[in-house]
Amino acid sequence: MMLPPLPYLTAQLPGIGGVLKTQATDFEVEEIPAYEPCGQGEHLYLWLEKRDLPADALMRHVADTLNLRPHEIGCAGLKDAR
Repeated sequence: MMLPPLPYLTAQLPGIGGVLKTQATDFEVEEIPAYEPCGQGEHLYLWLEKRDLPADALMRHVADTLNLRPHEIGCAGLKDAR
């Protein structure tokens, strides 16, 4: 069952036109890690930027490049491909 659309609170006012977030570059997310690296131990801390690539594909690529298994890699967050 489809519900009718909700009415706009400003329906009596003219719109201003325009569009919101139509391109991947219009939307940017910065994942904040739960903790900063301590500088000790056998870890590699990377800051990566990606575009048009799902996070799991990036993780597989990093794992393959570093000759690691994917479960040996963690990330601060998982967002969509864009």
